[in-house]
Amino acid sequence: MLLPYWMLAIFNTTMFRDMSYSVGLRISKPNEVEASPMYQGCGDTKICIGYPSGCVKKNSCKSFAASYQKDGKYLFEMHSAPNAAYIATALSFDRKMGDDSAMECVKEGSDVKVYSSYTIRQSGTYDAIRYGIPQDIIRLQSGKSDENGISCVIERDESSVVDGKTFDLKSGRFYLLMATGSKVKTDRVQIHNLGHAISQKTLNAYV
Repeated sequence: MLLPYWMLAIFNTTMFRDMSYSVGLRISKPNEVEASPMYQGCGDTKICIGYPSGCVKKNSCKSFAASYQKDGKYLFEMHSAPNAAYIATALSFDRKMGDDSAMECVKEGSDVKVYSSYTIRQSGTYDAIRYGIPQDIIRLQSGKSDENGISCVIERDESSVVDGKTFDLKSGRFYLLMATGSKVKTDRVQIHNLGHAISQKTLNAYV
């Protein structure tokens, strides 16, 4: 006996649903995207910030920075948008730009170079200077620059003195700042026209 079309449709749908449960199949939503590994541990074992606002929870950041410890090392991870010339993070005492110890990942040809800098307010504007700032307090662990943007991981000394101020990562009492832009000079980065972000909590909240 031939079954009506509508009965066949119900039968087939029920069979497919029951089979998916019985063999453990996972049916993905059409717009579901697997989260990038860089978001793993955010809010748990590491502090993460990104642009635009709220992107970390959505796993959708155009630019991203994180701070965490691994194998006794203090690491800072950054990922930029495709058109960025630099991306930087900074340790801030007060969530405001100025008097911060910054770490820059700068695109130079096909390479990524790292620089230590210090943010200052000058003539009503903010700047990040490298002159006189110790460069041996940070080291590039990994870095690349391609069509997807800049990606880098920086290791930083546990304690360092910059412009007479002590930045002791063991205390963890710093906020994390991030800035990224499309222009640089030979001795400094320029305005962060591609976005910026500031952490709501200090680093020690995630240690």
